[in-house]
Amino acid sequence: MPQTEPPDEAAQLERTILRTLCRRDLPRARWERFAQKLADYVWRVPDHNVVYAALLQIRSRDANTWREQLPAQATRMGFPDIDWDAFFGPDDSPQPHIDEAIRRLKAQTPNQT
Repeated sequence: MPQTEPPDEAAQLERTILRTLCRRDLPRARWERFAQKLADYVWRVPDHNVVYAALLQIRSRDANTWREQLPAQATRMGFPDIDWDAFFGPDDSPQPHIDEAIRRLKAQTPNQT
């Protein structure tokens, strides 16, 4: 069963960051910088942790490739029930500034730098 998100701002920020990383083609250097900033972050929502780990394991940084490979990668990791529409579904909201979203997320979590 997919994990239900707690209704707090940190969980919403996690999802927003992951949606942005899943849906945007970013230059490899920028993507790696974001991944490095999140490397020590302890994900509050277990499904978000799985999505992030799957993103790291797929070598491509192309959003179309992720759409095809992320569900299979998560299944290989033992998590077949991720709600991928939450990360790839239609979204009319503006794309956030990822650096700011990561800063806000880490500021809400004790012992995160």
